[in-house]
Amino acid sequence: MNAIVAKIEAIAENRDHNRKVAQKVGRGAYSVFRFLLLFGVGFIILYPILYMFSMAIRPGEQVYDAAVIWIPKTLTADNIIRAATEMEYGKSFFVTAGLVLMSTVLQCLSCSLVGYGFAKFKFKGRNLLFALVLFTLVVPAQTITLSLFVNYTQFDWFGIGQLGRLFGGEAWITPLLNTIWPHFIATISASGIRAGLFIYMFRSYYAGLPIELEDAAYIDGSGFFGTYLRVMWPNAGPITLVTFLLTFVWYWNDYTQSAMILNEFNLMSVEFSQLQSSLSSVLSPGSAEMTITMQAACLIYVLPILIMYIILQRKFTESIVKSGIVG
Repeated sequence: MNAIVAKIEAIAENRDHNRKVAQKVGRGAYSVFRFLLLFGVGFIILYPILYMFSMAIRPGEQVYDAAVIWIPKTLTADNIIRAATEMEYGKSFFVTAGLVLMSTVLQCLSCSLVGYGFAKFKFKGRNLLFALVLFTLVVPAQTITLSLFVNYTQFDWFGIGQLGRLFGGEAWITPLLNTIWPHFIATISASGIRAGLFIYMFRSYYAGLPIELEDAAYIDGSGFFGTYLRVMWPNAGPITLVTFLLTFVWYWNDYTQSAMILNEFNLMSVEFSQLQSSLSSVLSPGSAEMTITMQAACLIYVLPILIMYIILQRKFTESIVKSGIVG
């Protein structure tokens, strides 16, 4: 009897041992698979940046050298210096950074306020107006380029300028091209680049906040605007950060409106788009020097965005999760 019990116990121990070994093998296989998957996805994402960096720091004679794949035999900064000089990088960087930062802050404020209004207030035509906001997401920016150009060329301040005709004179027209006013007007009125998307994001976020927050503020004697400033806006930190980063990137990369309205401001996107034509006067098109100079220009163009994302990437990821954009 004791022998039978001992045999049963041995079989049970062996079975437990086999199960633990299988679990360890499974966890190990899963870890290897996860590592390979993340490594592959990471390499695909980082490949363009690594390629630009490798090309930017190599001499021209090593561009078509089969022995040089990633690490150049010798390093040089001439390509970066040439690209920065042709793009007037110092001047264009500070002008672009200032204008983009101003536009980003104003658009975050205006879209947040409009989104709060759509989320918390009921008024006639609310659904129709919000449908028009969503409609702006599907309208290509190129379709309104001409009308924007005409509007800013002969801007009459929302029709007020036509009052000049009542006094027997001409309409009060103000040309706004090559001034910062087009960006001011668009961002303050929540009609800038991708503003409809950000209004939708803010509306969804504010609609999900507990109504008790507003009720407590109203009991304390705060008005609607005071409640928004003291209670709702501070609680919208996650969605504000997401909006700030996306708006900054889109304004930084914008070329259509920048080339049309601010073509004399030496913005980075305009300088970068014109770089190849300006290099054609000193370098042969298709040459190795032209190739590596353009790669260096790409690198220094995206470098500020990369640095900003590296600094804020943890908060950015947390904000996406907290704001409910994914999940």
